[in-house]
Amino acid sequence: MRLISTLIITFGIADVANAHSLDSEHEWVEQLAHQFFGAHHLALTALLIATGLVMLRICYRLVNRRGN
Repeated sequence: MRLISTLIITFGIADVANAHSLDSEHEWVEQLAHQFFGAHHLALTALLIATGLVMLRICYRLVNRRGN
């Protein structure tokens, strides 16, 4: 249940971060840079990275337990 809740929260937050984008006049590199490094997106980007690292750590532990 905890894993499902984490996934729901993570994907829900990612949807909020992608609520707007630049005009179609901008190239995809500029749009991507805006999403990840824009001042108003930076805190959420850091939160998503931290959440991903925690999830990887949990998965790594589960794999190691099954291997023993």
